[in-house]
Amino acid sequence: MAKRTRRTAVGADRRQKRTAQQPVDVEVLFRKPGRAERAPRLTDAAVTRAERELGVRLPRSYVELMKRRNGGRVRLNGFLPTRRPPKWLSGRRVYTLERIEGIGSDESGSIVRLRRSATEWGVPELMVPFDGDGHWWLCLDYRECGARGEPRVTHYEPAEMDGQRAREFRVADSFREFLAGLVFDAGAILLAIDDWSVIGPRMAATMRKLGCRTYRAPGERAGSPPRHWTWKAFATACADEPARLFVTDNGTADAWHLARPASHQLLHVDVCEKDQARCVRELLDAFDDALALIHVPADRNPIPGVPVAEAARGTQRKTRARSAPTAYEPASLNGAVRAGDLTLVRRLLDLGMKPDKRYGPMYATGIETAAQTGEAAIFDLLVGRSGKRPAAGVLDKAIRGGSAAIVRALIDRGLRPTGRDLATAVFMGHTPVVKLLLSLGIEPNGDAIRWAAGVFGRFEVSPSNEPRRDMMRQFRKWGVRATDGEVRRRYERLR
Repeated sequence: MAKRTRRTAVGADRRQKRTAQQPVDVEVLFRKPGRAERAPRLTDAAVTRAERELGVRLPRSYVELMKRRNGGRVRLNGFLPTRRPPKWLSGRRVYTLERIEGIGSDESGSIVRLRRSATEWGVPELMVPFDGDGHWWLCLDYRECGARGEPRVTHYEPAEMDGQRAREFRVADSFREFLAGLVFDAGAILLAIDDWSVIGPRMAATMRKLGCRTYRAPGERAGSPPRHWTWKAFATACADEPARLFVTDNGTADAWHLARPASHQLLHVDVCEKDQARCVRELLDAFDDALALIHVPADRNPIPGVPVAEAARGTQRKTRARSAPTAYEPASLNGAVRAGDLTLVRRLLDLGMKPDKRYGPMYATGIETAAQTGEAAIFDLLVGRSGKRPAAGVLDKAIRGGSAAIVRALIDRGLRPTGRDLATAVFMGHTPVVKLLLSLGIEPNGDAIRWAAGVFGRFEVSPSNEPRRDMMRQFRKWGVRATDGEVRRRYERLR
């Protein structure tokens, strides 16, 4: 009991220091946003509209954070509450979240939409969620302080149809305290593989010597070197199961853990706290300096005598592969492409990787990945190395990615777009690609015309955002006529 008290006191001291010293680094707090996740820059007018819709005054700390980064998926995904979470919540001392929703540019902003959805699930009126999926919500709780006060942060689970009553847990006394206490938590031990030469036969042999047994995960291609193991000498947090180990990458376009760059290979070790010290020491001794400890779960004590190789906030340690990756070729090449690392892509190609080869049913080719991510320089390099005309599916990837330059390059290489491709560009909202295809004489089909007007099947979406209005103007410019009555009325509104 003393250990838990000391640990929570240390966590509270750290939160107080961070609150008093400096604001949180948004580049560390949030993951890199994808194209569909880039929220508009927050204005005072948008804050006022959101507060009017919600009927509360948003915490100043939340508004200040949203003005620097208007919501998104979080990298710092753990929080150590002063009170231990109940067993029905997770069974761990750390509380985890997925994202912090932002504020949109109009009345349908993200936190407003989330509040509307939560109302349908039975969440009380004075609770404003900023994360959740329906079965659970992480909320700004105004029930005690009132709509103009400083809300607590509360985890809330609505009543279920099976008779389960509503449950809740107070996570933090304020959003400022919650924000100051966020940490990274993977829920397991992470070891960085700093020497790629161990991946493949050498790792498999070493694991056998340690007494580990291999198993294949769903979707893993047959004949590939093993990448999943169980270790009966140690247990997981569920004491009746052996420890589990598997190799993964540190994110693709964006690093998951900042101690290593994106696409760096990691060994994920799921072992209980009682066994973690012996397990990690045996792994480090078996692989010499090829492995480095970079993470211990936030709710556990550090491993005595084994330093954690953390990186400075907002930085990534640069490492260099010392040999060709053999077991994780798809993750290596696609990860390098998504990260935009032209030097690493060129090195992997020199090591014998094929830019147009699909290494498994779950992976795209390097060329397809470059087309979809819009990395034009890497795309030109991969196509040049392949020496062949790209497959027809690459054009669809490029259109979905929204890079007009890559779409133009594929057309110059002999690929021919159709009305269906134009409809895809309209549906994805990529106006530059729509302009290019229209200028090439591609005739819009019915779906393209209706989608440009914001009509999706039986569902109607108001064309209030500027990209879709711009596409409608382009259609009128090129003489596209609408036959559907609702579509025609929406076209008329632009006059």
